[in-house]
Amino acid sequence: MQVVRHRQKASLSPIIKFIVAVIMIAAASYGIAAAWQNAQDSAYAPERKAPVVSLMGEDGGAVFDSEPAAAADSPASGEAEALAEQDGEDEIPPETEVMPYVREAVPGSVPPNAEPVGYEYFNDAIFFGDSISTGIPLYMKTMVPNIAVVATQGVNTMRANTAELIEINGSMLTMIDAAKTKGDRKKVYIMLGANSLDLDEKRFIDGYSTFVKSVRELYPDAVIYIQSITPVTVDVNKVYPGEYINNGQIVEYNALILGMANELGVHYVDVAQAMVDETGALPTEASPFDGMHLTPEYYIKWFDYLRSHTV
Repeated sequence: MQVVRHRQKASLSPIIKFIVAVIMIAAASYGIAAAWQNAQDSAYAPERKAPVVSLMGEDGGAVFDSEPAAAADSPASGEAEALAEQDGEDEIPPETEVMPYVREAVPGSVPPNAEPVGYEYFNDAIFFGDSISTGIPLYMKTMVPNIAVVATQGVNTMRANTAELIEINGSMLTMIDAAKTKGDRKKVYIMLGANSLDLDEKRFIDGYSTFVKSVRELYPDAVIYIQSITPVTVDVNKVYPGEYINNGQIVEYNALILGMANELGVHYVDVAQAMVDETGALPTEASPFDGMHLTPEYYIKWFDYLRSHTV
C-alpha cells in the first residue's frame, strides 16, 4: 500500500505544477491589463464627464434628499468642479441661473413708509391666497389675533373664481363666498399665481383680474393690495420637476400682475424683495423642505415688509 501511494503522489506532481503555472500566468496577465487600463484612464481623464445625478426615482417620482447629491469633498464633486473651471464658457443650468431680482422694489409698487405700522394694522385685514398663505394663521395669529385668511392648497387664478374649495361649517364654498363669513374688512391682501405658472399669460391675467374685481365688489371701501408671487430656491425642481416653476417665470408673471394692478387701480406690493438673497433666489434656509413654502421666520420677514409698505 505504501508503494502504491508513493506512485500516486509522483503521478500527481506534474498536474499540480501545471495548475500553479496557469494561475501565475493569469495573475501576471491581469496585472498587466490593469496597469494598462490605469494608464489609459490617466491619459484621458480630462475628457471624462462628471456623473449625472438623477433627481427622479425609479417610479418617476421626485427624489429629494436633505443632503446635497454629491458631497463637497467627494471625488465626483471634485472632478465636476475641475471640469467646470476648464469649461468656463458653459451655460448655467436653468434651475441655477441667477434671476433678475434686485433688492429694490419695481417701479409702480408701493414705496416704503417713513415708519412701519404696528401689527394691529392687520386686525381688520383679510388675506386671500394659496398654500403659502395658509401658514399665516399658524405663524402670525399671536401677533395679529383678528386676522382673516381665505386660502387653500393648489388654487390658481382660474379656480379661485368658481371652484368650491373652502370648507365653512361643513359646507364647501368659493373663496368669495367664504370671505362673506369673515365680516367687514378694511384691507385686502391677495397673493395668487404660484400654482398658475403653467397657464398661458392671457388665462393667468384674465382669471386674476376677474377675482380682483369680485373682491372689489365685496369690499368697495377697502384698500386692496396685490402681492407678488414669492420667489423659489434654486433647488425647487428637486421637489417640483415642472420646468415652469422657476424664478425667471415668476419675474415675468409678477410683471403681468403689476400691470394688472395698475390697470385696475389697486396697489401692488413687491413682497419678493423681503425674501430674495443676493442671487435673486429664495435662500435654502427659507424653505429647506421643498424650495417654495416658507419657514416661520420668513413669515415674519414677509409681514415686516408689509408693515413697511402701506398706503
